[in-house]
Amino acid sequence: MDFGDRLTARVRSVGSASCVGLDPHLDRLPGGRPAGRAEAAASARAFCLGVIDAVAGVVAAVKPQVAFF
Repeated sequence: MDFGDRLTARVRSVGSASCVGLDPHLDRLPGGRPAGRAEAAASARAFCLGVIDAVAGVVAAVKPQVAFF
């Protein structure tokens, strides 16, 4: 099954063609801007995983914004 087939099946299964973008802007993360690189990476990871968990059953796709990664 190619990407188009998988996406079509996903849209049908959740009843939505919505796509959620992951844009972990450091200044907008819960708790404020992280101090160092390791903390920033951990905060961005936790944020993105939380978003994915929250929308997993209701959107067709999740797209990371490459500029943030």
